[in-house]
Order: sequence, then C-alpha cells, then structure tokens
Amino acid sequence: MSQNSSRREAMRAQQQAQEAAARRRKIVGIVAGILVVAIIAAVVIWAVNRDKGSEEATGPQAKPPSANVKTGAYTVYPKKAKKNAPVVTVFEDPQCPGCKNLETSNLGHAIQTLASSGDIELRWQILTFLDDNLRNDSSSRAARAIAAADMVGKLAPYHNTVYANQPEEGTGYTDEQLRDDFAAQAGIKGEDLATFQKYYDNNTTKDFAEKAADTGLQTGTNLTKKFSSPFVTVNGQPWEDWQMMGDANQAQLLDAIKKAAK
Repeated sequence: MSQNSSRREAMRAQQQAQEAAARRRKIVGIVAGILVVAIIAAVVIWAVNRDKGSEEATGPQAKPPSANVKTGAYTVYPKKAKKNAPVVTVFEDPQCPGCKNLETSNLGHAIQTLASSGDIELRWQILTFLDDNLRNDSSSRAARAIAAADMVGKLAPYHNTVYANQPEEGTGYTDEQLRDDFAAQAGIKGEDLATFQKYYDNNTTKDFAEKAADTGLQTGTNLTKKFSSPFVTVNGQPWEDWQMMGDANQAQLLDAIKKAAK
C-alpha cells in the first residue's frame, strides 16, 4: 500500500469517527431534550393538581349548624328571636365594598344588636359572585372559612372580622389571613382552632358554601332584576329603606323594620 493510500485511509477513518461522534452527540441532545420536556410537563401537572387540590374537598362534607339546609342562609343568633320577630336577611359578598360599609357601620352594629336581643331574627346569605367579576376565588374561600367558623361556634365574630379586614378590591384574602389571622382575631383557639383549620384545609364546607351562594343569588335575582349586594329583605321582601337609616338609633331602626314587616 502506498503512502498516499495510507493517508487517505487514515483521513477516512478519522472522518467516520467524527461523524459517529456527531451522531452520538445529536442522540444525546435529543434524549436530553425529551427528558427536559418530560420534567417540565411533570412539574406543570403537579402544579395544576396542587392548585386543583386546594379547591377540591379532600374530606367528608358538612353543613354549618346555624345554616338553613334549603336556603343556605345563616341564622346569626339561633333561638334568640322573640315570637313574631321580623326576619332581616342581608345578602352580601365577602369582597363587596358596600357590604363592608354596611357591616362595619353603626347601622350594621345596630342590626346585630337587635338580633342579639331577639327583637329581630338576623340572617346572612353569603354570596360569591364577585369571584367571577374579579377573576379570583377569594369570596369562595372566605365563604368556606365563615362556614368553618360556624362549625366551631364562632360565626358572628369571624364574619365580622372578615368584613373588618376586607382587602382592596381585587386583591383578595390570603389563606394565611383566613386560616390563621382572622381565626385568632375571632377568638378561635385551642382544639377549636385545630378543628377550624382542618375544615378549612380539607374544604369540608365547600359544597355547602357553593350551593348557598348559588341559592342566594337566585333568590335575590328573583326578587329584583337589578340585584346587587348588599341587598336586604324583611320577611322575604326587598327593603331599600335601610339605606336611609344610617343615623337612626336602635329604637328607630326597629320601628322601621317592623313597619316593613307589615
């Protein structure tokens, strides 16, 4: 074999080795790319399932003791109302600024005082329609937390804490607020706190809160085509005069409610 032939053979062998190495690198790159895509897909699926799991019930469902099964409305002070006391129902969404204004005003406090004394029967119909408007799930989570608070006998204190600490519109409540901060402010502690947090974590009141919100919204829209929150009824009929009662004392407020009840 000539020297030139040997040189050509050596060059051909080197070229073949380089091509083989290139093919190996290409294969390794493809495999690595597939693995990266698979890992990313797995992470995305995990994240979706994690978020989905936070919204789905993970334990047995329960109905809050102060709530009516059919309407989903809470009776704020069960068995307190005197015979023939007018029934005042407040339809409200936890993210509704007007609802906060009502609940934290002198009028809101007066209504609750009349309920605690038995002069009226006060009911709360918790809605969640603002979740769609604001593109979050804050009202739904707050509604479930309010229901969980009722499960441990702290409906009114927790409800009032939620409205007193309502965030700026669109911001929404955090899980830490609903699960920890508001519970502490409402006086939920010890075993009751552990129970409340278990209900919140497991979404034990999810089915109830959703059905109550849907029923309440349907009831309100059946009563008026221009339904919005806050919305107040007396004995099941719309009562708009509450908006003019901001300066009324309790006696005047009770007289107005009794007049509307006739």
